[in-house]
Amino acid sequence: MVLVERDAQGEVGCIVLRPNFSLNWKGNLWVLSGLGLVAFGIAGFMAHLGAWLVFPFAGLEIGGLLVALYVLLHRNSHQEVLRFSSDLVRIEKGRFAPTSGWQCARAWAQAVVISSRHPWYPPRVAIRSHGKEVEVGAFLSPEDLDLLIAELGGLIQLARIR
Repeated sequence: MVLVERDAQGEVGCIVLRPNFSLNWKGNLWVLSGLGLVAFGIAGFMAHLGAWLVFPFAGLEIGGLLVALYVLLHRNSHQEVLRFSSDLVRIEKGRFAPTSGWQCARAWAQAVVISSRHPWYPPRVAIRSHGKEVEVGAFLSPEDLDLLIAELGGLIQLARIR
């Protein structure tokens, strides 16, 4: 997901990059609750028939799904923030707070689009300055990547490398 904020002149702004989610944590808990209701309903019926050992395995199944959803959402909770001031480009990456950052002079910054070797793979986008390069948006879908390239082209110099 690409969120773009610019000032009235369109020269200074912020681009926030986040992975796309099908559901947030609350929505996933609702789906998990529905699955738990079905699993424990079947386990209750089986316990009524005498197969009481189905209950612990239903609990393990729902617990395993809960852990898998938590790990998946935690892994995909990172974001990248690209800030463009009148003289600086600042990139911050992290999960809930910035854990790494990079900045350079805006006049020397260049957005680089590196074509992939195979048409199945999307291009890579990086911001380069003074021989250093930081890749941005590696987790974006091809449509979001095209939007990012268009927005970067409007904010800093854009170069395509084959």
